[in-house]
Amino acid sequence: MNGRLLYFYPLLTLFVLLYACAAYRGPTMDDGGITFKMKAPDSGSVSMAGSFNRWDPDANRLAGPDRKGWWSITLSLGPGRHEYLFLLDGKEWRADPNVQFRAEDGFGSANSVLYSGRHAERPARNALQERERVTAGNGPPEMTSNILPSQVREAGEIGIPAGDIAALTSWGAARGVDAQTLGRFLDLGISTERQGLPAQSILDTVQQGLTKERSTGEITRAAQAVKASLLRAGTLIDEALKKAGKQEAAHELRASAEAVGRVLRSGVASGDVSELSLLAFDNNVPLRRFTGSMESIAKLHEAGMPENLMALTARHFIVQNYSEREIARKEREFFFLINKGVSWENAFACIHQGFLGHQCDWSVLD
Repeated sequence: MNGRLLYFYPLLTLFVLLYACAAYRGPTMDDGGITFKMKAPDSGSVSMAGSFNRWDPDANRLAGPDRKGWWSITLSLGPGRHEYLFLLDGKEWRADPNVQFRAEDGFGSANSVLYSGRHAERPARNALQERERVTAGNGPPEMTSNILPSQVREAGEIGIPAGDIAALTSWGAARGVDAQTLGRFLDLGISTERQGLPAQSILDTVQQGLTKERSTGEITRAAQAVKASLLRAGTLIDEALKKAGKQEAAHELRASAEAVGRVLRSGVASGDVSELSLLAFDNNVPLRRFTGSMESIAKLHEAGMPENLMALTARHFIVQNYSEREIARKEREFFFLINKGVSWENAFACIHQGFLGHQCDWSVLD
């Protein structure tokens, strides 16, 4: 083995641990919850809206400002991925400058993304309960009984949470959206669930579009794009599993479709995803590990990884059949190198030394 390689990996592990302890400048996490801060000394109010509170800007208001101009709030959020923005004075949306991750919102802008919990790369398994708890007592007004009774009933029967239904219908009505359009929004979620796919990201897109006061046309296009990515993801996974002669539990298929949908929306070609899924299942990589690889490259993309490296990184994870813990370690190595000013291309070459002919420029580590 290359002598520099023997020197590099123990040193990189040490640097990653030191960096995580000393250089982190984002929201702080402890047993009391996650504390978010925003410096806005000239603002009269600051609130948070995000996937954890159905994009309700009234649900979580920050306290402040202190004498240095900081506003803060502590929330009890479960493990997983949380998109959010700050709202200043009820009119100015602002991303969190203290987090590394950004996700396109479907409306030409980007949300901040926080990963919390152990390894922080798999979605919260209790996401629906989490949304209920964070918004408890601060949710939207009660839905009137004469709004979309048939769609509301069908959505409830198929398992869409009542809080999501109420948020969509009541907030939409409050913003002057007609019942027919609100029905179409609900139908997007209902039809997706009926096809065995998760509708949560579609509902989240509609809810944030309403909160951000986007036009109904913009909201429809954004939600339809999310649905199309989920349908394509489900098809690619099903085809690969059939070719490999495998079957998986419904809840694992839903989680995988959500992850692959995010990868597709980030710009990775369907052909690349199809090739990766076939590679995984032909080599007996469990669906859960394949899903973990997809979630990881989507996360790395939110930190800035270019599309051309996403499929290569997933391929390496799959070929090595990395566990959740091993993937998390590779993520930390990437983040350490990127925050030291190393390019994504050279970070990839150093972390996956020799994979498909990639060679590390060791001079960047001197």
